Amino acid sequence: MTRILQPHEHLVQCGVTAMRAPDGTMLPAVPTYVIVPDRLIDPETEISYAELKLYGDVAAVLKDMHEKFAAYPKGLKQQKKGQPA
Repeated sequence: MTRILQPHEHLVQCGVTAMRAPDGTMLPAVPTYVIVPDRLIDPETEISYAELKLYGDVAAVLKDMHEKFAAYPKGLKQQKKGQPA
């Protein structure tokens, strides 16, 4: 589908898809986009508010994982099978 974007609209990539040729082989991957109005885009970063929330959620999970990892004693290492402690 071809469509001219309005001045208040942006394209945001939401994924990638690949189709199959008639013989069953995979065709090259093609990005897929959604049209997002300006009011849903942060003017400072030019990223949609939904993406910013997702980045914050992922950062919180990674921060939690890092804190758990950093809490282990420095000398604690996993022992390999068959090796003495």
